[in-house]
Amino acid sequence: MSVSSPWILTIVYWLHLLATVIWIGGIISMAIIFLPSIQKTLESSQKSALYSEIQKRFQPIGWLSLIILSGTGMIQMGAHPDYQGFLNINNTWAIALFSKHIAIFFLIVLMSIMTWGVLPALKRISLRQALGKSIDEKEKRKNDQLEKLIVNGTFILSIIILLLTAWARSVS
Repeated sequence: MSVSSPWILTIVYWLHLLATVIWIGGIISMAIIFLPSIQKTLESSQKSALYSEIQKRFQPIGWLSLIILSGTGMIQMGAHPDYQGFLNINNTWAIALFSKHIAIFFLIVLMSIMTWGVLPALKRISLRQALGKSIDEKEKRKNDQLEKLIVNGTFILSIIILLLTAWARSVS
């Protein structure tokens, strides 16, 4: 897809950068600021409630950012002079971009596991606690550990994606 107007391409780049800052900024904030602070200062039931509230607000923003990144990324890729077609990986820029897309795929997998697996499980556990019912401590620990692992994994993948973006920009 070729974009002929520099103004359209400018808006596309701006939206892409904005979505990147929001998405990766949110991931980094969760990994470095919110999750460690929540784990350190709150009781178990309070942790779950606060983290659930933060995720409830962040998840839609994260997924919207991903949609914007996908659309604007395709437009940028099509407008790039080194783009030679789908899966035509025959230059350094294409290798960097393909590597970036692999990292993004794994980031989406982790986000999906968090959104539709870990968070609902933690919410169910929190609800049981709020109702005064017994909970499976082993299951809670497992989900807490998985949550930390996914948050840290998305943080690391985000840093890798930015590095691969810098690589692609430096060779184009």
